[in-house]
Amino acid sequence: MLPHHLSPTQIQFFQTFGYLGLPGLLADRAQEIIAAFEDIWQEHGGGHNGQPHDGQARSCIVPFIDQHETLCSLLDDERINGLLCDLLGDDYNYASSDGNYYAGDTQWHSDGFKQTSHRYVKIAFYLDELDADTGCLRVIPGSHVAQDTYA
Repeated sequence: MLPHHLSPTQIQFFQTFGYLGLPGLLADRAQEIIAAFEDIWQEHGGGHNGQPHDGQARSCIVPFIDQHETLCSLLDDERINGLLCDLLGDDYNYASSDGNYYAGDTQWHSDGFKQTSHRYVKIAFYLDELDADTGCLRVIPGSHVAQDTYA
């Protein structure tokens, strides 16, 4: 059994509201993560179908972290692995990743969690400085509860 990394309060918050904010969790690796992110985009010539990001719409590459050794190593980083074990159990399974450049507003969406009966967690790294006026993440608390008609 791995040591716990999240407090009981954080775990309860996640179970209640469906998200955790952990600013600076990997601050010591930020520059190498950004460099790897940029490497993948350059290798693909851009996002959707190799088109450069035009700043008008979201661009995306799937799968993403699987394409770079530095990003793959995040799965073994004890800070990531520990919080996943705390939230999902020691036998969790990595499924997929995506890399995105966003532009403008993104419609609210659930990332398809209703398609499975298994609990899953999406970890997002925001590589730009963000605040309430420049693209912050907005979460609808409780929308992770698939059995709730509101979700």
